[in-house]
Amino acid sequence: MNTSIGIKANTIISASYKTDIPAFYGDWFMSRLEHGYCGMVNAYNRNQATFVSLRPCDVSGIVFWTKNIGPFMKHLDRVRELGFPFVVQHTINGYAQSRFEAVVSSDEAIENLGQIRNEYGPHVVVWRYDPIVITTNTPVEHHEANFAQLAEGLKGVTDEVVISFVQPYKKTQSNMREREAAYGFDWIDNHDFIITFEEHVSKKTGRVMRRRIWQETDESLERKRSLAQRLAVVAKAVDMQLTICSPPQVFFTGLLADPHSLSCPVMAAHCVETQRLNKIIASSEFAHFLPQDRPNLPVKIQGNRDTCECYPSTDIGEYDTCPYGCAYCYAVSHRETAKRFYTEQSSRLSEIPGGQYSSPFLDPRHMERFPEFRDDNNAWVQERFAQIDTKQTSMFQQSEDEDKHPL
Repeated sequence: MNTSIGIKANTIISASYKTDIPAFYGDWFMSRLEHGYCGMVNAYNRNQATFVSLRPCDVSGIVFWTKNIGPFMKHLDRVRELGFPFVVQHTINGYAQSRFEAVVSSDEAIENLGQIRNEYGPHVVVWRYDPIVITTNTPVEHHEANFAQLAEGLKGVTDEVVISFVQPYKKTQSNMREREAAYGFDWIDNHDFIITFEEHVSKKTGRVMRRRIWQETDESLERKRSLAQRLAVVAKAVDMQLTICSPPQVFFTGLLADPHSLSCPVMAAHCVETQRLNKIIASSEFAHFLPQDRPNLPVKIQGNRDTCECYPSTDIGEYDTCPYGCAYCYAVSHRETAKRFYTEQSSRLSEIPGGQYSSPFLDPRHMERFPEFRDDNNAWVQERFAQIDTKQTSMFQQSEDEDKHPL
C-alpha cells in the first residue's frame, strides 16, 4: 500500500489535546526536542505521516495540555533553555475519582501550578474547568460550590479559566453509560441532546455520507448560560476572566447579546492564543532565553472545528493512548486499550535495534510502514530541513534586497 510523508515547520506545537504528553510521554517529548523533530501518523489516514520540526527556529511556541503537570515539571527549565515559550493548559475539575476520572488530586495540582507561576511568570498557566458534566451526582449546585473552592485556591496563579460542557460524542456516550451503570447516577445532559443525521457528499471520495448532528433543547441551553454567568462572577472575584471553549453560536444568544451590559462578560476561549504567547515572550522570565530567529506567531484564527477560536497549531499526540480513563473523554474509545498501549509501548520501543523511533505512538505495523521514523534512518528528514533552511535564507536575503532597493 502506498504511503506518503510530509514535513511541517513554522508552527505552534500542541502537546496534546489527544493525549496527556506531560503526564505520560514527557521523557519522549524532551528527547524529541533534543533531536529537533518528531513523527506523527494521520489519525484519519494511517498511510500518511508527517515529520514535525521541533527546532527553536521553526517553533513559535508550545501549548501543553494536561491533568497532571507534576511528572513534567522537572523538564520545564530545559524547555525554556532550549528557546521555547510555552503555555500550560491544566485541567482541574475536582471530580470524584471513581465516577469520571482517575487523576492527581486538586490540591496537588494547584500546588504544582503555583510553583510554575512563581518560576515562569503570571501568563504561563491557564486553568481549565472542563468539561462540565451535569449528573444527579454533580448537579448545577455542585459545580457552583466546587468551582468557587478551586478558584479560591488558584487565586493569583492564573488570569483565565476556560470552561466547556460535555458533548455527546460516541466515545463519550459509551463510556458514560458504563459509569452510570457502575455507580448509579444519571447523566442529565444526555437527555437534553436531540441527535439527527444529515447526508452530505464527501469532497474526497464523492460518496454520499451521513453526518451525525446534535442539538440541545432550549431548557438545556438556558441552564448552561445561567451557570456560565454565575461562574463568571466567581471568577472575576479572584481576578480571572472566564472563557468558553468552542461554544456553538446559539449558546451566546441572550448571554452575550450585549456583553458590555454584563458586569462579568463571558467570552469565547482562544486555547491556542498568540496574545498570551506574546506576553510570555516579552516577559523577563523568558526574554533572554529565546532565539533571535524565532518564527513569527500566526495572526489569523484557524480553529479545528467550526466553533473553535484557536490560532493554527500542529498537534503531535495520538488518540487512544491516554490511560486516565476519563468517562467524558472524546479521545479514548476504551480505557483498557489505552492502558495496555501505554504499558506496552516502553518495552516495545526499547526492543528496537539501532535507535529510538521519532513517535511513541507507533504500533508494529507503522514501524514497518514508516522506516524513516527510526532515528538511525532519518536522512530524509534532515535533507528536508536543509531545504527549508535554504528557502528561508533565500527569502530573508530577498527581503533585505527589497529594503535596500525600494520600487
